[in-house]
Amino acid sequence: MKKAIIVFVLLALCLASFAQQAEKGSITMYFFWGQGCSYCEEMKPFISEMQNTYPQLTVKSLETRNDPANNQLFNAMAEAYNKTVEGIPGTFIGDKMIVGYAKGTTDVEVKAAIDDCVKNGCPDPDRILAEYIKANPTTTSTTLPGFKPIGADPMTMGFAALVVVVLLALIIKNRKQLM
Repeated sequence: MKKAIIVFVLLALCLASFAQQAEKGSITMYFFWGQGCSYCEEMKPFISEMQNTYPQLTVKSLETRNDPANNQLFNAMAEAYNKTVEGIPGTFIGDKMIVGYAKGTTDVEVKAAIDDCVKNGCPDPDRILAEYIKANPTTTSTTLPGFKPIGADPMTMGFAALVVVVLLALIIKNRKQLM
């Protein structure tokens, strides 16, 4: 029984380390833009450059002027970051919300945020939004596009299932040895 407890503790530590590395290894950035927005058009090549430079970067690019659901998501994300929408483009990366685009300023700020996430890991904007919705269920709709509940990551869930199977196998093996 002591072996099973030790194995369980070790597997739990591995799972925690794995989840931290998964979050540190992947970076999600939201880029909200609008049709006809000249600043948004200026920023798009920079966003593409960042995607090419950082293979671990996933950009969720969402048009807000013609898509009410994307606009609702933009406002909800701003609320989750304790900010208000003051214009487009709007970029969310880690715990930062960056509004507008000025070449030589905004691109430096976004690149620094990405570099910080690569070096130190950063919270996923989806997670920040999910935690906000959980804490404030009446302020934001949970049917937002792109909404992913905390802990629903398929990779993490698969690993957790593997841990449960291994633990069950060890328990069954130990029970047979005791009999």
